[in-house]
Amino acid sequence: MNSIKRASLALFLIQLALSQPYDAIFVGMGTANSIALTKMVTSFPQKSFLVLEMGGPTTKSVGGTNIPSYFESQSAANQETIFDVPGEYQNIAFQPQGEPYKIPQTFTWQGMGYGGNSQFNGMLFMSPPSRYLDALPSPWKSSNLSAVFTDLRSRMTVTKTPSTDGKNYLNEITNIMAPGMDGANWQRSDTSDLSPLETLQGYYNEPYVVTDGNGMRGGPITAYLTSIIGTDGKPKSSNLQVVAGATVSSIVFDAQDPTKATGVQYTAGGIQQTATLNAGGRIIVGAGALMTPRLLYLSGVGPTGKESEVFASNPVTFARNNQKVGTVFDHVGVPIVLEYDGTTTVDTINYGDYPSNTEELNAFVNGRTGPYCQYGPVLTAHFRAAASSAHPDVEIFVNPNAPDSTTGKSFQAVFMLLEPNSNDLLSMDGNSNLKFPGIYLSTTQDKDQMANAIYTFLNEVVPKVPGLKVTQGPADATSLDSVKAYIDNIGTFIMNHFTGTVPLTEGNTEDAGGVEPSTLRVRGTSNVHVVDASLLPNSIPAHPVAMVMALGSKAGDLLVDLLNSEAAGSATGVESVASSGSADPNINSNSASPTVSESPASSNSASENPASSDGVVNPPINSDAGSGVNRQQQNSAVTNGFSMIVVASILLSLF
Repeated sequence: MNSIKRASLALFLIQLALSQPYDAIFVGMGTANSIALTKMVTSFPQKSFLVLEMGGPTTKSVGGTNIPSYFESQSAANQETIFDVPGEYQNIAFQPQGEPYKIPQTFTWQGMGYGGNSQFNGMLFMSPPSRYLDALPSPWKSSNLSAVFTDLRSRMTVTKTPSTDGKNYLNEITNIMAPGMDGANWQRSDTSDLSPLETLQGYYNEPYVVTDGNGMRGGPITAYLTSIIGTDGKPKSSNLQVVAGATVSSIVFDAQDPTKATGVQYTAGGIQQTATLNAGGRIIVGAGALMTPRLLYLSGVGPTGKESEVFASNPVTFARNNQKVGTVFDHVGVPIVLEYDGTTTVDTINYGDYPSNTEELNAFVNGRTGPYCQYGPVLTAHFRAAASSAHPDVEIFVNPNAPDSTTGKSFQAVFMLLEPNSNDLLSMDGNSNLKFPGIYLSTTQDKDQMANAIYTFLNEVVPKVPGLKVTQGPADATSLDSVKAYIDNIGTFIMNHFTGTVPLTEGNTEDAGGVEPSTLRVRGTSNVHVVDASLLPNSIPAHPVAMVMALGSKAGDLLVDLLNSEAAGSATGVESVASSGSADPNINSNSASPTVSESPASSNSASENPASSDGVVNPPINSDAGSGVNRQQQNSAVTNGFSMIVVASILLSLF
């Protein structure tokens, strides 16, 4: 058989395999969804699972191959990817080498790939204060999640000394600033658990971060995903199939029952395809707090009556009314630059300057020690912006370098509102790309709180530190008006800690909107669930990764319980309430699923996430050092363990 016929047969068999119905389809394999996926796949070996992931393998342990240049002289066994090296964190997002991992349909830098944003962020572990958790509906309160956080800590290393030699590098900045923070009545504390610290005026420490216990990045991949995904990027479990480089364009709903999802439409390898569900199957959406509501919008799930606010053109009718979908929150930051001219040595580092960091890179390569074991921020502190604040409500985190620093003793400090009230409804442009929302200091309350925080720090902390001065900041630190003018002039930082877009919501009717807390079912649907930071109703008063991992773990438990209860119900002839759902009174039962044409941003996924159209079923092909996901995505990374692929291989071998 010639190569053209072989390729045609292979493509036919692949499409046949992918046309088989699944018990659950996971959209995205991010921070939370990868944990929930692992729990479900291992709990139900008899059920079939499909993952559609826009990106591809990231860390070495799940098939990633983007090896930085300083590992080139090492044996393959000692090489690691840019995602395994904590210090590379600042060299990916918003940097040239991060472009292949950037989701193109958002207004900011959001990463795609196995493990999601846990592979692109600073992994600062902070269990949120109990007051935040106890404002969530059951079963998401502090009493429900205490054991979850304990379990997370048992599976990964949470430490402020991630280097294997037990030393804390770049901590001179903390020691220099300590007299000022102590003088402001802030306490040096364990900031990995914030609940015991809420009554303090302020607290600080070197960051507690997540590692694998060997000086490298830890998190959902090392703690969970490696049990179901191998080092070749292939699923270890025969009941799991993964399609990388897949852009999901819409959820397909039943024409007779518009609350019931029957599958999804997606594009991979330049080919639009449909994956379908078995009877009783479920869609688990974990595409992130921006891409998840976007997918729901394009699938006709959203706030009915607000279509013209969401879509710039060609609006999709929200046939499944959910008034809570789309409202977005984010932390907001404002930077200043500090310089120290005292006698104490200050170690700063530009992680991307490899030629100047030869000693530090050798320490990491040869012993997993030194500053490259640390993610970036060298100090975090929470404090009360004003005397009237009920609890610490602002964070300041310090990076070990400053923009355009020539002294070697300058470092950047960023003030971050922990609980901003600014929010906005996500909307899309004519290409279905998400537009920049008005959520950054958009209220007077947020602006005043930020100004009070900077004013407090400059007048209560900085003067108590000999040799510390502000080189970029308000013209007059003693004037609140001058501080406000500086904020208006310098602008704000996007923190990329998005929440609130499909929130956990109490209520017994579909009118409550959001997500039903005990099953994570999106109201207005009977079998679509969300597992990512979208679930959090507003900003977390902490760095979010610990909470998002807890979401994934708890969600996995809830979904496992749901499927078990359905199995028990089927045995007794009792239908699950969560399965049947409650039809929204605003849904026209005769309406068909909206016709959603692939947006230009999605239909171009072959160029955004290059995938082979020859239908070859292989693990990600090893790329040259440094090319990483580029090569993996070019080959679509379609991996699976299903019998149809085995049949394909057998049939092809006969010709």
